[in-house]
Amino acid sequence: MSPRTHHRSLGRARTRVVLATRCGIHPAMISTHRPAPGLRVDLRYEAGGGAGWARVWGQRIGDVFTVSAAAGQAQTLTVPDKYATGVRLRTPMVATDSPETLRICARLGPDRRRQCFWAADGTPSS
Repeated sequence: MSPRTHHRSLGRARTRVVLATRCGIHPAMISTHRPAPGLRVDLRYEAGGGAGWARVWGQRIGDVFTVSAAAGQAQTLTVPDKYATGVRLRTPMVATDSPETLRICARLGPDRRRQCFWAADGTPSS
């Protein structure tokens, strides 16, 4: 399977999950962060599904994004190849009833220094 076909099939699978659960159909954008030039990270939340996730674009190969909420299990997205750099990507969803507890951490570039942002106030931390 070619990389393009692989990404299209992943998109169709995600669409089926959204339609089956109705989670992610009308998400709210909780906050937007720009941890590096050209990179945008949005924290999104769907009240009907009780879930939050991050949407990213401008990412580079090897960038790692981890979304978490309060006491829940974190979910990670790693940019695997050049075919995943020119498109919007989403982390897997995390369960939460409180969108203000969402946090996104990014490990970018060659130094892999971690930058984290809270949805509640947009303040970066490390």
